[in-house]
Amino acid sequence: MGPHHVSKSGFFDAFRSEGFPTIYGENKTPAEVDVLEAGFICAFVILAISFIIIVAAANGNRRFNVSVRIAICLVVGGILTTLNFGYRWEVGSIRSNMAYKAGSAVELHNAEIAVHFGLRGVNITLKAEGDQKPPELKHEIVNYNEEFSWTWDQGRFGFGPYAGRLQRTFRQGQRTGLPLPILWVADYLTLDGEGYRFGRFYRTAGWYAHIAMWTAFPCWLLSVILLHSSVRYGSGFLVLTGFFQIFACILWVSIRNPNPLVIPFENATLTTKLGSDFYLVAINGFFCLILGTVIWVIDQIYPEPTAIFFGIDPLTDTVEVHQNVEKPKDGGEGVSKGGQQQSHSLLPETVVQLKKRKTTIRRVQKAAETALGRIRRPVPVPRVTVEYDEMEEPDYSNQLEINFDTQNENASYQQNQS
Repeated sequence: MGPHHVSKSGFFDAFRSEGFPTIYGENKTPAEVDVLEAGFICAFVILAISFIIIVAAANGNRRFNVSVRIAICLVVGGILTTLNFGYRWEVGSIRSNMAYKAGSAVELHNAEIAVHFGLRGVNITLKAEGDQKPPELKHEIVNYNEEFSWTWDQGRFGFGPYAGRLQRTFRQGQRTGLPLPILWVADYLTLDGEGYRFGRFYRTAGWYAHIAMWTAFPCWLLSVILLHSSVRYGSGFLVLTGFFQIFACILWVSIRNPNPLVIPFENATLTTKLGSDFYLVAINGFFCLILGTVIWVIDQIYPEPTAIFFGIDPLTDTVEVHQNVEKPKDGGEGVSKGGQQQSHSLLPETVVQLKKRKTTIRRVQKAAETALGRIRRPVPVPRVTVEYDEMEEPDYSNQLEINFDTQNENASYQQNQS
């Protein structure tokens, strides 16, 4: 360049001292994070923050009651919704020496291979770092996480266009050149014949378990709604929520595989065990089952405090019953002339006002009264009605008497006709 050269800065050269375009960092992909699961967690966290702000405006005991209800509601709903799509219902992990890719003699030393089963598919991960990689792979990142989904059709035998989704995904992985350990694990799930039907049984178990989980979801919604209007029905749907979660766990354990999944490697054998998602769903199911039962029993014994705790007016769940009672003016009985006993005249009719639950739960209340002996009943409130006189005979004296002479009318009618 000449001495009189003047450099001109362009519009896109601002804040760039190095003189070349901006170099951005690597694009992080969600290979190790379940985006759908993270979305559900964020949604419930946002709801929790919103309710915390609302609860801050409440006063006294009402703040504590609302906080407890909201916390339990969000925890139960978050576990139920998130773990329905989780991939840790059954897990397995080992470290072993293994071949890396087809057509290559490179081996991974003490690399980690893991499998994570969910209701809708399986995740297979392969990870090797530092000394676990040979010198040929010094500049290569060995960190794979591949998902093989089986929703929901088994499909035809083979790997063609009409085969199941799991088989077609496996064939696509072979074309793209996935590492051999991942294809080795997936191969056990794609086979569907003789005693190798692991993929079929896992898919069937996931199908029925996810139906049970989706059935528990509307039961949870109904329990949240009804606990603000009718404690009995809300607690009943909470029990159903727990029952269907436990039922989903039973279906997964009983259907998933009659034979244990055993995949041999060079230095170890990959086996599976029940994962954290399974145990969390089971614990959440038993918690809902026990909590719903406790709420229902307490509501039968102490209906008014329970209604107040859930923010319900106790009078909305009761109905008034009026019972007529007649009492004599004095305690004795009179004797008639014939020697027969005859009661004296009675007092005006007395009405006793009672309150009882709208539903037929008398047997439950009697059993609770017998067991505990301290059931709380409303105090009868006596009320005297106004005594009306007997109705008198109607008086038609002010009506005009009209006599009809039918003979004269008939005679005049015949004369007019002639």
